[in-house]
Amino acid sequence: LAFIRFFHISIITPGVKSMKKRVLITIPQYGGILSNIAESLEKLGYYVDWEPVISYTESDTAENGRGYHAIIASSEPYSKTVLEELSPTLKVISRFGVGYDNVDLVAATKLGIAVTTTPGTMSGGVADHALALMLALGRKLMEFDNNMKAGVWDKSQLGRELEGSTVGLIEGG
Repeated sequence: LAFIRFFHISIITPGVKSMKKRVLITIPQYGGILSNIAESLEKLGYYVDWEPVISYTESDTAENGRGYHAIIASSEPYSKTVLEELSPTLKVISRFGVGYDNVDLVAATKLGIAVTTTPGTMSGGVADHALALMLALGRKLMEFDNNMKAGVWDKSQLGRELEGSTVGLIEGG
């Protein structure tokens, strides 16, 4: 909800009335959270397009983002060149997840484009992925898969079963 409020405030242009603001969502659908965000924005009067990124080139990013006031972004690049092409229409880029490494913050600041992240939105997916990797490592699934592809069938390579095991996760950052 705080994300929607900030987003709404950041995209409003003082003195400009009734022009329907356009929002682009470039991330694939992860569960229902994006549908909720899109619906909330539409209720606030925004026109929302959902176009998941299929290319991560600067020219495609500029082409796809042209004419939008806000972008809820995946990992596509927002370099100085891209931001200059999208300015002055673009007012806010919100990275879905954390990290600004694909956005030129200096250029965005100079162009008056707010850049935000959405901490916590991917925590469920990250936890799922961590658990899946733990299980894959414990069962040596990658080794087994590689050997199967090479024509080697050795059931002794299937690693340990979880039953009777203690499994833990130590935070890595």
